[in-house]
Amino acid sequence: MKVIVEPVGFVNDLIGKARKQEASERMTKHCVTAECDGGTLLYHTLTGELIYLDEKERNTPVTCNLLTEKHFLIGCDCDENRISDHVRTVAGIMRSGMTDVTDFTILTTTDCNARCFYCYEKGIRRYSMSAETAEATADFIRSSSGGKKIGISWFGGEPLFNKEAISLISNKLEKAGTAFSSHMTSNGLLFDEETIKEAVSLWRMNRVQITIDGTEEVYNRIKAYVEKQGSPYRTVIRNIGMLTDAGVRVFVRLNMNRANFDNLMQLAGELGILFGGNRLFCAYPVPLRAFAGEVGEFENPGDEINAYRALKEKLFSLGIGRNEKLLRAYSPTRCMADNDGNLVIFPDGRLSKCEHYCEKDVIGDIFSGVRDHVSAGAWKEKTVFDGCSDCPLYPRCINLKKCPWAAFGCSEAVREIRISNIRDKMISEYRSFISRADGPISQPLSGGYAPAGYDS
Repeated sequence: MKVIVEPVGFVNDLIGKARKQEASERMTKHCVTAECDGGTLLYHTLTGELIYLDEKERNTPVTCNLLTEKHFLIGCDCDENRISDHVRTVAGIMRSGMTDVTDFTILTTTDCNARCFYCYEKGIRRYSMSAETAEATADFIRSSSGGKKIGISWFGGEPLFNKEAISLISNKLEKAGTAFSSHMTSNGLLFDEETIKEAVSLWRMNRVQITIDGTEEVYNRIKAYVEKQGSPYRTVIRNIGMLTDAGVRVFVRLNMNRANFDNLMQLAGELGILFGGNRLFCAYPVPLRAFAGEVGEFENPGDEINAYRALKEKLFSLGIGRNEKLLRAYSPTRCMADNDGNLVIFPDGRLSKCEHYCEKDVIGDIFSGVRDHVSAGAWKEKTVFDGCSDCPLYPRCINLKKCPWAAFGCSEAVREIRISNIRDKMISEYRSFISRADGPISQPLSGGYAPAGYDS
């Protein structure tokens, strides 16, 4: 048995090791498996541990003892979801005393130079952050962060429509000696050489997410840029190259639906020619959901799953796939909305918990802080869907009642795509493990029982 990824310390300490039971046992529901190199990878979604069993180790008494200790095998009457809920509750209590806010999503503007038909911000008021509000935003960030390093996500609209506000905030934080880094969600059109230099040196920006919906003709039609000159697609491609040349990581999101799947496969080939081998570039597909009307969703889950897998596999074959690692920590929160350490700041200084809500669910402002703690707390209310109790992702999956994504429930396609992504990460971790000369040593199959809390 090889331990590829060690369990999360907090979770492992809390639940301890288990003793082999006399009664019959079963595999926990919180396990994702993947066949690899003639053996089996097992990932425990609660403890975070990833192990590898070769064929001769399967089903031996020694292996079964170790799998019991590690909570892969549990008693048939064990309620592992209750254990998971307990871990989440304890983790939440431990975080409840944290009062510092260290991550901020800042909308410099709600205006945008694109007119994407699927945009969830369609129809909202278009306005930008003033210089005075930008200065006050920097002051609020400093007073809220407790002197800790902060992370900033520049968002919009198109944040580069108001890069003056970005520079004002960054400059004031820098002069005050506040440690920070930033990243941006942008359509990428408004970058140029000087802006990129400023982004790296002043904004301390290390990555950008840019959405590309298709090849040149399709992209230009979907984005429907206002006041465009030449081909926006070619400009964005050029800007991606300049960003990576400057040391900025670029994540290209491919919004996928049944109408543009074939075109995205063609786009993947183009991106592979342009950026294959560029370690600062990657692309990944995201099935589009109808936040703003009909977006041509797939007619059945099987088609969506197959399309997603085909596109993802092509991206990896071209050397531009997004290679993610399994989580090395346990979080009792889903995202910014239910995390006390995150706030969203709108262009006029109002505060919220979610970037998807621009005109409602305001919980305060940068001038007087968070005032509506009831509304802020409502974002922590969770919901469950059919199938949640038997899903292997139960320990790590949180669905928020107020979240826009919750309106779609958890479809078979969503669930299978997420599990498929976990399997890809498991295999990637294993490949990385066996390629390291100084990798962890295989755990000896001693079969001995170690008392709870004992670290061998």
